[in-house]
Amino acid sequence: MQTRGRGRIAVSELIIGLVLLALAAVIFADAQRLAPGSMYGVGPSEAPTMIAGGLVLLGLATLLAAWRPRASDNEFAAEGAIDTAAVVVIMAALVALIALMTLGGGFILGCTVLFAGTAWAFGRRAPVADIAIGLVLALIVYAVFTRALTLGLPEGPLEKLVQRGLDLLIGALTGRSG
Repeated sequence: MQTRGRGRIAVSELIIGLVLLALAAVIFADAQRLAPGSMYGVGPSEAPTMIAGGLVLLGLATLLAAWRPRASDNEFAAEGAIDTAAVVVIMAALVALIALMTLGGGFILGCTVLFAGTAWAFGRRAPVADIAIGLVLALIVYAVFTRALTLGLPEGPLEKLVQRGLDLLIGALTGRSG
């Protein structure tokens, strides 16, 4: 990131903010050309419109950050060193995620590994807790995506077990036997 002294504009942040706003405008304009939704008002244009709104917020925040006073270049260089080990751990966790999802390990296990690896890279040294947190978050995301949004995610042995459990739970809640 390009730094600046007090009172100067950070050009890189200014450019990124403008690009985000332009991207939001393109997505919003494209969303308006989609067919209207059902009688309830929710249609295919809703998700792109929300994404465009998020990009507008990010773009405005980045533009505001371009004018924010900063430390001098020398102070930034002293504290801005890249932690190479953390980058390597995150990249290894990402490769593990891709390998697990591609080779049949499944979404839940892959996301759990990615979460725990990223937490480790950020300096947290509680691997059992991180694995448990990652597992719970991955289970929630998997359930929401596969049941509420009816989207398919890469399945492994754990996902098949979770699907059976969700079927039993939904059957018990609705009074149907499965």
